[in-house]
Amino acid sequence: MKGLCQKCHSSNVEITLENGSPVCEKCAKK
Repeated sequence: MKGLCQKCHSSNVEITLENGSPVCEKCAKK
């Protein structure tokens, strides 16, 4: 499940998704 946690580029926004047990930071386009 490491793929869910990633650093976001400046063109993206950091969002937290509750996908199961761990809450990871995902990236969404601005």
